[in-house]
Amino acid sequence: MVARSSLLRRIAALAVLAPRLVRLAHHDYPGSLLGVNLKRAILLEYRRVHDASPAAPYLHARDGLAARLGVAYEALAAHVKELEQGRFLHWKAQNLYKLSPRGLRVTADPTELEREFPEE
Repeated sequence: MVARSSLLRRIAALAVLAPRLVRLAHHDYPGSLLGVNLKRAILLEYRRVHDASPAAPYLHARDGLAARLGVAYEALAAHVKELEQGRFLHWKAQNLYKLSPRGLRVTADPTELEREFPEE
C-alpha cells in the first residue's frame, strides 16, 4: 500500500509540474519545447483531466489542451494525432480526446512513462 501511495504522489507531482515546465520552456520556440517532451506533456495533461473528472475525462485539443499547455494548436496537432494513432489517446469527436486504457497505464507508472516518452 505504501508503494502505491508513493507512486500516486509522484504522478500527482508530475501532473502538476508538467504545465509549468511547458510554459517556462515555450518562449519563442515553435514546435519544440526546450527540455520537455511535448507528447509526454500532452499525456500528463490528459491524465490531469482524467483524474479531475473520471466520468467525463474528455479535453478538446484545439481549445482546451492548447490553452492549458500554452502552446499553439498547430504545434500540438501532429503530436496529438500520433498519440491517437499509437493508441495512447482515444478520439471521441472532432478534436475531442481522452486517455485510452494504454494511455492510462503509461501515465500511471513513472517508469513506463519514462520508457515511452523520455525527458529530452
